Amino acid sequence: MTAPDSPAEAAPRKAGFGKQQVIALIITLVVLVIVFARVLPQLGDYEVAWAAIQDLSTAWMGAILVATVANILIYVLPYMAALPGIRYWRAFVVRQTSFMISNAIPAGGAIGLGVQYAMLSGYGIGPAPTTAVIGITSTWNTFVTLGLPIIALAGLAASGQASAEAATIAVIGLLVIVIAVVLFALILRKEETARRIGDWGGRVIARLARIIKKDLDLDIGGAVVHFRASIIGVVARRWHVITLTNVLQQLAQFHQLRIKFRLPLHVIRA
Repeated sequence: MTAPDSPAEAAPRKAGFGKQQVIALIITLVVLVIVFARVLPQLGDYEVAWAAIQDLSTAWMGAILVATVANILIYVLPYMAALPGIRYWRAFVVRQTSFMISNAIPAGGAIGLGVQYAMLSGYGIGPAPTTAVIGITSTWNTFVTLGLPIIALAGLAASGQASAEAATIAVIGLLVIVIAVVLFALILRKEETARRIGDWGGRVIARLARIIKKDLDLDIGGAVVHFRASIIGVVARRWHVITLTNVLQQLAQFHQLRIKFRLPLHVIRA
């Protein structure tokens, strides 16, 4: 049986603009119309925003432009790290389209997930590597997104630059992240361990459900084993690249936000 991350399955098998791409394109255009015609006007005024932009100096405009473009270009790298063999432009289109859909419309996460499957299928990428890339990027993004702020807060607490409350939160958060990473590493290490952890989680969920008088019969152990099988091949070979690209993505977003916070006060108030 071909491994989920093998070149034979992960590499595109066909090219062209098929039905899946047409559907994804239509969905993307609809989302764009909704975002620019309905969503953004509720968050701000185009005329006010344009006036604020015109008040910026050339240096500030350049800094914002460079940071924004860098953030957009870097955002696709974790996807490429988790799906070896995909071309940059294809990964860029899939990543940006699903991100826009997930964040712009109600229930966008589920729709964005379906769009990813459709677009990758249209590029000739099979269901196994598609499942792997979605699982890997989601897991690593969660760990890095939650972990970096906690690590930063812990650093401030260690240097005496944080309050007692913040230091307590940092310690608790750091412990939670460490436990989560250890459990994830154990899941990846052995299938038997993955099933045991999943079964334990299932029992905990079942007990909590009984408190609210609901009976649940969930095969969490089987789900964890299936998840492990879908990502283990790629993670075993490319975990360092996946981690590095996810950290780089978060730092790019932070840098963009940092520049915006340092804008002249009259521009921020506008």
